[in-house]
Amino acid sequence: LAGGRFEVGASFVHEGPTNAEADLGGLDARVDLGHGVEIKAEIAATRKDEDGDETTGRGLLAEVSKQSADLNARVYYREQEEDFGVGQQNGSESGTRKIGTDADWRMSQRWSLAGEIFRNTNMATDAERDVGESRLIFSTPQYKMNAAFRRAEDRYEDADSLRSTQLLAGASRHFLDNRLAL
Repeated sequence: LAGGRFEVGASFVHEGPTNAEADLGGLDARVDLGHGVEIKAEIAATRKDEDGDETTGRGLLAEVSKQSADLNARVYYREQEEDFGVGQQNGSESGTRKIGTDADWRMSQRWSLAGEIFRNTNMATDAERDVGESRLIFSTPQYKMNAAFRRAEDRYEDADSLRSTQLLAGASRHFLDNRLAL
């Protein structure tokens, strides 16, 4: 639609034998605002019936992203209820809400800076995790090195907050025409 700047989609999946059936229905939309800016939204719901035990759940995604030669950035909101899905979802994301932003800025041909900030909430327990990370990256065709700083805080309803601060470093080397990285 609108010359490819607007897309809408719908999906429906049914799977399973008798006594173990599941249905998933979803809608998604994408809007290209130009200049590398895109808005994406998805909503889906599932229903599972296993031996008469029926569960339902939903998942949501909203995202605004910007892509250019030197900058890739996005702001996002994700929510996945505990009973959402038909078995292919990542178990650590089940029953969570995550809101955050991440960006990668290519400062020069060899240097880039990346960062991420997010809050992850367990919807069943109201536990929250806040994470912030910044990473400086040096790249050549054969080598890649990085140094990072990460700060995380976990808050639980019935306990004190737990905090961690990490300094990270990494390096890799490419071999066999970039088909192997160590």
